Amino acid sequence: MNSRQNVLLAICATTVFVTGIVKADQLAAEPPAHVHILDNLYLNAGTGWEKPSGEDSTPFGQFGANWALPLTQPDTLAIGVQLGSNLKFREDDPEWNTTFGAFGRNIQTFPDRQGAVALLFDYRHTAFHNDLWAIRPIIGTTVSDQDALGIEGVAGLNNEGGEKITDQFTTFWTRDWQNNFTTEFGIGYQFSHVDETLFRGRCAVSLSEYIALAFGGDINTAGNYAIGIGVSYHFGGTGRHAFLHNISGTGAAAYTPFADSGFPELVQRSR
Repeated sequence: MNSRQNVLLAICATTVFVTGIVKADQLAAEPPAHVHILDNLYLNAGTGWEKPSGEDSTPFGQFGANWALPLTQPDTLAIGVQLGSNLKFREDDPEWNTTFGAFGRNIQTFPDRQGAVALLFDYRHTAFHNDLWAIRPIIGTTVSDQDALGIEGVAGLNNEGGEKITDQFTTFWTRDWQNNFTTEFGIGYQFSHVDETLFRGRCAVSLSEYIALAFGGDINTAGNYAIGIGVSYHFGGTGRHAFLHNISGTGAAAYTPFADSGFPELVQRSR
């Protein structure tokens, strides 16, 4: 073997060695994303005041949990399921709320924009001992690095004891501000013999990576309302708010559960 061949072999060996080091460094610096089972478990508590259609105004206090579980890892499409439940104490007997369903994030909608969809089911055992069901689809997309737009619908599935979860749709706009502060505003319409325009407002702030505080509610043009303040403890510590419609998200944050029916929502009517 002549000197020229030796030089070529040395260059090839050096190239392979350096390439291996670079790839190893990249893998060490960028470990594959992995979402753990408790990364999106939220414990919630709150208090407020509500006056649904057909009822008197009443204060309430509530506590519960909202939990999302990953079905995929967030390499491309993030798919998960969620289960939320809470107990609400009112002037009358207590009320039990449960939300469950599936969702997806990291869906490309526009160039460099991210979308999300969800199909949720809400169950409510009311203070008057009726069992009500509703289906709640959600769809949205980011429109900038800080803003997202979306639509949420609610369709009551049954009527029992003169009570029904109100059919409605709401358009919403969420914005991530600085200092871990997020707002959400919405406007929609309530059907189911309510036939009123609905206004929604939410704001949430991270007190730490694990604790968030939120305030907001719904009010319609008939003067019915549900307002409240809530606090949540987030086991995953991503600084996300489970009180709002989170459309974007990467890593573990892509599996943040959507707001369950426990946060004040004006969705029930009596007759």
